[in-house]
Amino acid sequence: MGEQNKGTPGAATPDHPRPEQLEYHEVDLREYLRVLWRGRWIVLLCTFLAVGVAALVSFRSPDVYSASLVLAVEQLPRLLGSFSVPTPQEVTERARDRGLLVGTLGDTERAQWFVDHAKFSVEKGLVTVTLEGAAPPEDLVDMLEAVAQGLRKAYAHDLAEAIDLHLTEIALRVKTLEAQIAEWQGFADKAYREALRQREEIRAKIEAIKGDPSLLQVEVGLERRTLEGALAEKELDILFSRLRPVENLIDGVDRLGILYFNQISGRYVDAKTELLSLQEEEALLQELRDRGDVLRVVRGPNGSADPVGPNRMMNIAVAGVLGIFVGILGAFVWNFLREGVGQ
Repeated sequence: MGEQNKGTPGAATPDHPRPEQLEYHEVDLREYLRVLWRGRWIVLLCTFLAVGVAALVSFRSPDVYSASLVLAVEQLPRLLGSFSVPTPQEVTERARDRGLLVGTLGDTERAQWFVDHAKFSVEKGLVTVTLEGAAPPEDLVDMLEAVAQGLRKAYAHDLAEAIDLHLTEIALRVKTLEAQIAEWQGFADKAYREALRQREEIRAKIEAIKGDPSLLQVEVGLERRTLEGALAEKELDILFSRLRPVENLIDGVDRLGILYFNQISGRYVDAKTELLSLQEEEALLQELRDRGDVLRVVRGPNGSADPVGPNRMMNIAVAGVLGIFVGILGAFVWNFLREGVGQ
């Protein structure tokens, strides 16, 4: 306040300073109120117009419904080859694939509509697909169901191809191992049959020598053998020494089979172990192929019975606030122009 605003001693200070007593940087709110009162018709017009347009647009807009679907990736054994278990992020990317959507939804227009209106979120390994749009909830549910089936079939096809390739590799390896085992078994069988033949031959010779008493005759009183008898006894010793390893082989094969042969037993055990492992893996893969589940539907698809939008009352309220603001601005502009013309 300048000096002119100071009252004389003892005089009462006025409640409100006169406009001409205000400095240039001070504001008199009564002037604002007078401007608003004079331009109230502008404020009301803008407000009514904004509310009317918002109400017209909101109530003419179709109802928006929502449907959702929750998917999970199955825990699968690690497979060699081109197939790898997809991550939830990879599932969301594939769900947006145009080729997959056209194949499952039937045409390009529906596929594009799905891409524009679908929302994906990943949380705790679960993929949530939310579809919102101005369509009946039954249509949204059918669309999500078709996309889910398309995704499951696509991943099942990829899994089947990878399993078939791996089963082919397993079959080739099994064939190789079985051929090697058969070769070793043939070696053992041949050795066993040869041992049986040798045993029979040796035993026959022994029996022939023992059955000829003239060869083993001892002269009474002189206690000496004939030359033929000495040779026969020596031959018996040789035959018995040949018979012992042959009988050991036969007994060992009877007890241990192919494991009796040290030169192949270790490799035979390794091959049989690998063969058993491959057979178990083959059974597991075949069961996995028959099941063919890579994606599992955890929940849904479910559609909302009530529309989720548009929020008409909120739209009207926001439009009303904006209308008031524009009306106030318009009132001040109108007052400024009116005073400028008056001056």
